[in-house]
Order: sequence, then structure tokens, then C-alpha cells
Amino acid sequence: MNYSILEIANILGASSQNLTDATIDTLLTDSRSLVYPEKSLFFAIKTKSNDGHNYIGQLYEKRVRNFVVERIPAGEFDSTTNFIVVDDTLAALQALARHHRNRFDIPVIG
Repeated sequence: MNYSILEIANILGASSQNLTDATIDTLLTDSRSLVYPEKSLFFAIKTKSNDGHNYIGQLYEKRVRNFVVERIPAGEFDSTTNFIVVDDTLAALQALARHHRNRFDIPVIG
């Protein structure tokens, strides 16, 4: 997978205003599995027992600069930090996965 942050915002139907161009090749839903911070896009998914928004500060300190969020968190972030604001981060992740899968002519099982 290799998309620009601007392409991803477009796919998700989010505003691309105020986004700094970045290349994304890794989707991240668990802050503990961070490997490539500069090319990761973190989806701050809210569940019954946790909220991914709570980990944005820690990921920012580890050089992650691209986030899909339901709300922009409090704090100071540099001008290269991108927040794509959506109504539902899980639905946004699913929409991006669906878009990516549709780029290929292969059968989907399951």
C-alpha cells in the first residue's frame, strides 16, 4: 500500500485543507505495533473498553505525524502533523480497506 495523505483524505471524503503532503504505507490501529512512524497512519479507534485518541500524544512523541481521528486532541503539534477528521474512525478504516481491495481484480473470500 502506498498512498499520499491527500489521496486518503479524498477517499474518506474528508477535507484535505491544512494537510501537509506525506506518503503513507502502513496503517496503524494499535500503538504498540509501531515500526515505521514517518510512513504510518494511525486510526484512533474508540471501543467500549478503550479510546485510540488517548495514544495520540505518545505516538506523536515517537514521530508519528498522520492521524485519522473523530476529534482533534488537545496539545501542541507541529505544522507537519496531519489530522483527518471523520465521524467514525472504524468506518473510515473500512472504507480505505474497501477502496484498496477494489484496486485489484482478485476474488474476496470470507
